[in-house]
Amino acid sequence: MKLFGGTTTPGLTLGPRWGPVADDVIDENLDASDGDPEDTDQKEMPPDRKREWRQWTARAVERTVPREGEPALLMLRVLVARLFVQLLGHGVWRFDDDSWRAPLARLTQGLVPRAADEIPDEAFQHVTAVTAVCMGLLLSEASLTGGAPHDLLAARTWQTVKERVAEAETDIAEDLLIPPRLAHAHVLSRSRWERLLDLAHSDDPVALIAAELVGEELTLESDHGIYLISGKFSNPVPVAARVAALLGRHLETVLVHAVADGRWTFIAWRRPYLAVAGSRAMWPGWRVYRVPPSATPESRLTGGEGPPRAGLVAGPVPLGRTPPAALELMQQAGIDPADLLRRLLDHGP
Repeated sequence: MKLFGGTTTPGLTLGPRWGPVADDVIDENLDASDGDPEDTDQKEMPPDRKREWRQWTARAVERTVPREGEPALLMLRVLVARLFVQLLGHGVWRFDDDSWRAPLARLTQGLVPRAADEIPDEAFQHVTAVTAVCMGLLLSEASLTGGAPHDLLAARTWQTVKERVAEAETDIAEDLLIPPRLAHAHVLSRSRWERLLDLAHSDDPVALIAAELVGEELTLESDHGIYLISGKFSNPVPVAARVAALLGRHLETVLVHAVADGRWTFIAWRRPYLAVAGSRAMWPGWRVYRVPPSATPESRLTGGEGPPRAGLVAGPVPLGRTPPAALELMQQAGIDPADLLRRLLDHGP
């Protein structure tokens, strides 16, 4: 911590009152190795020591980033964050235990410097790198576009630290990209680190959705104003509906075309109207729905055995006779209805 102008850690005792000693976690041999699990005889931490460290972490986060009052010195916040990363790498939390996510999110957001924090120029990149690694760990098994509690937690943290992550440098974060050598280790791999930086550098909100879908073996591409989805799925309706709902958070008018094995579904969405077209193998013809403010294409079109009746204002009608509300959506998106029909039929009647 000499980068921060001092070598001590006032107010943070790594001794009996706090739990185990720091030497149990800061293993320089582990950090400096080349990542081959067979290169080390690193032993797993006993269960009672893991429990002590989990308790220590909760107290450390509460002390350095309290819910009320001023946070601790930035150097202490960074120190606790570094220890947190190493504890995750040492498997202190089991894979089915997500209790680390909320305190790490709180600590990660707390790493954003305040006006009162005086950071020497040489320490700026160190703080940024630690922030980025913590954010990368929060994205483990989480989605920035999902609705689960850990998804929402990661998304809120991302909004706070995205600009910081974009400034991170790989060589400074190197010692925190810990090899997954121990049972239950939560670590940030080099490939996930690189995807994290790519995501932070993108100003296109659609890039975020596309990056999330890659993990589900889905590909999202823009084709002259229409977002084409391909991948491993048998029913294109829920896939198209979900992506339309995600894109609708960022775009005023959304056109989505999901295609798989000769089956396809097309969705045009601009609140309050939702137009759906399908191939013969799915929901053939056009249907138009009026969607209330509380609903989305995903909530309206998924979960049933067939096309829903709630909110239906037109259809089903043949593909060649596009309903007026659907034509209006095409016009708002700048799409020629005749050209759209040709493109849809290219994937099957």
